[in-house]
Amino acid sequence: MKFKTSIITLALFSVFFIGKGNAQTNSSKNNMPDSIHRQMQISFLPYMGTDGAFSGKGSYTISLNILAGTINEVTGFEMGGLMNNVHRNAGKCQLAGIGNIVGGKVTGFQGAGIFNQSHSTQGVQVAGVINNTETISGIQIAGTANNARRASGTQIAGVVNNAPKGKCIQIAGVVNNTDSTSVQIAGIANNANIILGTQIAGIVNRATEINGAQIAGIVNIAKKMKGVQIGFINIADSCQGTPIGIINIIRNGVHQLEIYGDELFYSNITFRSGTTKFHTILTAGIRPKEFENPLWTYGSGIGTTFSFSKKTALDLDGTFSHVIKNGNFGNNFLYKATLSLDHKLGKSTSIVIGCSYNFLSTNTRSADYNDTYSSILHYSFTNHTYNNGYNLKSWAGIKVGLRFF
Repeated sequence: MKFKTSIITLALFSVFFIGKGNAQTNSSKNNMPDSIHRQMQISFLPYMGTDGAFSGKGSYTISLNILAGTINEVTGFEMGGLMNNVHRNAGKCQLAGIGNIVGGKVTGFQGAGIFNQSHSTQGVQVAGVINNTETISGIQIAGTANNARRASGTQIAGVVNNAPKGKCIQIAGVVNNTDSTSVQIAGIANNANIILGTQIAGIVNRATEINGAQIAGIVNIAKKMKGVQIGFINIADSCQGTPIGIINIIRNGVHQLEIYGDELFYSNITFRSGTTKFHTILTAGIRPKEFENPLWTYGSGIGTTFSFSKKTALDLDGTFSHVIKNGNFGNNFLYKATLSLDHKLGKSTSIVIGCSYNFLSTNTRSADYNDTYSSILHYSFTNHTYNNGYNLKSWAGIKVGLRFF
């Protein structure tokens, strides 16, 4: 009975306002005021409310829309069960079950279950799916996407942030895109023209120009880099800073292939990439004493180069390598610090001569210890076996090789 009474009341309420709106429209079609100002309006649907057809020209402090409403402006608070539509500006707080549409400026908080749309926002936009605005000075938070032509503030989205002209912080689960910004954080990718700060991505960062830091799970790409790149692969046309990765491809930097021999592994190949101040090293070597089952090694390291002239330079490198025999990837490790002289023989070839100090840590419980690791060296400065079952040898060595590129 109460439910029926409520339905009847709502129906009468709707009929009353429909009639009122139609009467006002018919009687005042030719003399409708340019604007009206009220403290409050209530609508059931657009133009079906306390001000009928006049609500589209009304400016209100409070606007309540049972399902949806259309007004000219609200300066305080507006709430809609489904949607709010404001021709001009919205004030301090606007809430809707589905969406808010504002033709002008939003100053304050805009929250909707699905979307927010405005020409400009100075405050906060929060939507379950998407926020869209021409310019924002504040915060955009969306479950799926934020879009702003110009952004100054913060964009946070579950999937994508887009601000072609932005000076803001972008945080997205998948992709950030902007022309310029200070901070970009994304689960998958960041894209920017200019970064004055930090890019952090799970997979890839791309920037035309960066002054700060690029940190990616896989690859960083920049044309002009000033700062630090940290990733599995770092790529830059020019770098005034430090690339830290397994592979660093710097157009005007270091990218050298080296073939050399030393006192322990007679055949080695190394790839050096990065800058002269800081480069990374990938290395592998083999000791074919027994061709059927040779001793071999692989590892990585870091280095720096001091140039004396156009033809001569001094390299200081540190490497860490895993030593393997019989396919046994046991705990046998080689630590090496090398000082070498690089002298150019031609445009892309140089000879390398260096000396090193080495530490070899081997597992005495290994099946290959007695016949290989215990007598692997002709001499050593130190040779000590510890109670934990590991033997540590140290010695000085030499290297001679050729570098290309």
